[in-house]
Amino acid sequence: MTGRWLVHEGSGARCPCPPGWSTSVVSSAAVAALEPARDGTFRANLVLTVLPNGGLSFAQWQAHSDRVLPLVLRDYELIDLQKCSVATVPGGRRLSRYRAVDGRMLMLHQWFCAPGGIGVTLTSTCEVPSYAVVDERVRDAVARLLVPGRR
Repeated sequence: MTGRWLVHEGSGARCPCPPGWSTSVVSSAAVAALEPARDGTFRANLVLTVLPNGGLSFAQWQAHSDRVLPLVLRDYELIDLQKCSVATVPGGRRLSRYRAVDGRMLMLHQWFCAPGGIGVTLTSTCEVPSYAVVDERVRDAVARLLVPGRR
């Protein structure tokens, strides 16, 4: 695939963007890709976050995420959580949904791993009705995710 890549400059983590999506730096820890704007709809997005785990084990890091997500996301509901390889590193996948401030239900799909104590999370967020379409668009990003220390 040619085209735009979502790149975290500090770590070198990267993945391809879905075609036609724009990119932006969110913070020193995160970069995002946004689908093109459409009237009255939530813009699906893909966010690549890279942060040190502060000495936490992989299990501790994810247990912390499992505690925090319901506290910060309204009506949070975990749908599926499983271990899987992410970017050739042992990791996991989390599928959940929550209610946005405007009342819309959003799907949150995350893939995460922690090579060398660096937490890498790729998060796709979209409206519930468009989940199947958006999930198909981000599959290439997940499959081709490159993380620090793994090329």
